[in-house]
Amino acid sequence: KWITSTELVGEEPVGDEPAYVYSFESQMPNGGAKYRSRMWIGRKNGLPLKVVTDYDSGEIDTMTILYDYATPLAIEAPQTNQ
Repeated sequence: KWITSTELVGEEPVGDEPAYVYSFESQMPNGGAKYRSRMWIGRKNGLPLKVVTDYDSGEIDTMTILYDYATPLAIEAPQTNQ
C-alpha cells in the first residue's frame, strides 16, 4: 500500500481550467523516500492537470508535472534505409 492518506483540499484553477485539488501522502516501495503530493483534477473532464510532489529525502526536493491536452501530437514512424 503506497498511498497512506487522501484528502480533497478544495478548488483552484490551473490556468483557465477549474480544478479540484487533492492531497495525498505516500512512500516509495521497499522503504524508499516518503513524499506528499497535491494533484489538480479538471472539473470538466476529470483528467489530471497538475501534480506537485515534495520529497522528504533523496536527490529531488520538489517535482512539478503539468499536463497538456491541447497541443497536437504527431508520432511518425522512423525512416528506413532501403
